[in-house]
Amino acid sequence: MGIPLNDSILYTLCFADDQIILTQDYEDLKYKTRKLTKEYSKWGLEVNLKRTEYMCIGCEQQNLILEQQQQKIKHCQKYKYLGMHISNDGSVDEEIKYRNNQGRQAIQELNNILLG
Repeated sequence: MGIPLNDSILYTLCFADDQIILTQDYEDLKYKTRKLTKEYSKWGLEVNLKRTEYMCIGCEQQNLILEQQQQKIKHCQKYKYLGMHISNDGSVDEEIKYRNNQGRQAIQELNNILLG
């Protein structure tokens, strides 16, 4: 379970109201998702499964079915987390293009101010 990182294991990433569960296989993802929703319900919280998505990098994309909740979680091809675009093929090409375009736009705006 989790992703090995140096001398520890990374299970989840949290920021504000976003949470990413890190797993190495589909069955582990199902297990952790069930545990997460169960723990949240103990605190009176509810995971909005309609707005929840998952992404598998380098694996077959299929919907995640949670039997107890009788709901499915859709898979996604791309995800934006903390301003960075992540794609399911593991490449960062789209993020590089996005940041290059942001830089070009900033330079264009500066040129308009300085030369205009």
